Amino acid sequence: MTYNDLVTSIKDTVDAHLILKDFGYGALSDIKTVDEDARVNYPYAFLNPGQSTRTGQTITYRFNLIVMDT
Repeated sequence: MTYNDLVTSIKDTVDAHLILKDFGYGALSDIKTVDEDARVNYPYAFLNPGQSTRTGQTITYRFNLIVMDT
């Protein structure tokens, strides 16, 4: 599984969720807010990548999953 496959899998899970309405990914500064012109649909899940580590042929990715509601 590639990094992109992993992010896409998490996005697909959020998109299929019955309660979560929006998904975002990136740096914390990329989180959509009501103050911006971007439309935010709450509840909103945001995936923030963290540090990754490599051990032999294995790469471990770390993420912060932030879920927001009004």
